[in-house]
This record gives sequence, C-alpha cells and structure tokens, in this order.
Amino acid sequence: KRASKTQHMLEITLDIFLARKRLQSPK
Repeated sequence: KRASKTQHMLEITLDIFLARKRLQSPK
C-alpha cells in the first residue's frame, strides 16, 4: 500500500511538532 499524500503530510507535521516541543523544553 502506498501512503497517501495527506498521511505523508501528517507525518511531517507531527515530526515538526515534536521537534519544536523538544527545542522549547530541552532535557
């Protein structure tokens, strides 16, 4: 099965979201 474009964009968005969260509160 090929991942749909929407799913791919969601994964990228989630990646950016987690990266930002990490930058805001480094541990």
